[in-house]
Amino acid sequence: MIKRQTSNQMGMSLIEVMVVMAVMTLIGLGTASLMKNMFSVQRSAALKLSVWEIQKNLVTILKNDASWAGSLNNAANVAILGCLRDSPVPVTGCNNGQTGNNFVIHDRRGGAWYNPILPNTGFAVDGTVCNTFSAVLGAGDDSCPFRFEVAWTGFCPGGVGPCEKPQVTLALTLIYNPGDPSDPRNRLNVADYALTFPRNERLTFEPFEIRHVRSGGAGGGACASNSWNNPRPLTNILYDQANNVTLAGTRFTVQPGAYRCKISAQGYRATSGFSIRLWDVTNSTAFYVGGGFANAESTTYAMGTVNFRRANPTVFELQHFSPNCSAGGFSMGRAAPTDTVLTSISCVRSS
Repeated sequence: MIKRQTSNQMGMSLIEVMVVMAVMTLIGLGTASLMKNMFSVQRSAALKLSVWEIQKNLVTILKNDASWAGSLNNAANVAILGCLRDSPVPVTGCNNGQTGNNFVIHDRRGGAWYNPILPNTGFAVDGTVCNTFSAVLGAGDDSCPFRFEVAWTGFCPGGVGPCEKPQVTLALTLIYNPGDPSDPRNRLNVADYALTFPRNERLTFEPFEIRHVRSGGAGGGACASNSWNNPRPLTNILYDQANNVTLAGTRFTVQPGAYRCKISAQGYRATSGFSIRLWDVTNSTAFYVGGGFANAESTTYAMGTVNFRRANPTVFELQHFSPNCSAGGFSMGRAAPTDTVLTSISCVRSS
């Protein structure tokens, strides 16, 4: 007797079909789980990238001179940043280790950009500033889930305060509160985004130059021996980029700020030698510049550089000293037939 086969070699048995279906189901479940994990990883990576970009933008703006100047001059920041301001200049400056938290941050065009003083101010995922942030657990807003707290600390040179221009260190602290913080896709370690960095003193470049120019062979003025009471004549302000200086007779007044000045003064027949100093009339303080010596019928120059910082408008004059002004008919300079610069005070205001 010939037995019949229960399956066709061209087809599959019922058991084989069930096995294939089971395998396909497992593959489908695995693929779905894999896709879910992939989407979760992509979402987490996108969140991290967004935070890094927001933090990078904050650091760039806080280090920008124009942005920092706008923040310092914002009226809402007086109580927080007041001791760092250039104008009006604080009376005592900042204490060593002085701190402040959250202030209005200006952008590079001078406008207010981010205001962490307001508790609901934060950042959207795309980096734009938003105002629906909530730090209450369970009340987070996915459209405004990030917030950076901003703090500053000032350190005086040598650790001695108060000082007018401390080294400023800024600290950023991230607060992250999404709509569902329990969702694994929303997990973010905020400690990874804590950042502290120094902010260099805001620098500017505002030059001016004052001169004493004579012509026709006339001398630059006589002097009294063994006395600093010999102010050098000053003729005019050659240039003043930012209106930082005014001239009145032999004295000039500078506005508050930090200055670096190169000074040159001529001496004619300085057979006994001569010296010059920059005298702070307002504060009775001297900055000694340099000296020179010349033989009879010859000219020499005293030259040097001085640096100073003043918190208020300050009056200066350039003074001259010689132990024997009468020797050889000494004068503060002798002009040639054409215009000669007998005295030059060239300064740059840097902050």
